[in-house]
Amino acid sequence: MSESDFKKIISSLQATMQSELKEIKDDYAEIYTSLIDFYTKHSWTSKRLADEVVSLASKNNIKEVV
Repeated sequence: MSESDFKKIISSLQATMQSELKEIKDDYAEIYTSLIDFYTKHSWTSKRLADEVVSLASKNNIKEVV
């Protein structure tokens, strides 16, 4: 294989990889968004924790929550 042929193959591979890069970036963005949504849905924020404490106190007839 000549150097010229080798460079053509490399150039072709680079073009193929470059065209796939956009799809890879789009897929990554989708996975990232899904992960953030999952974390947000299943995490206990300080507000959620406070609301739960107030709700449990109310259900148990506890008048004052510090």
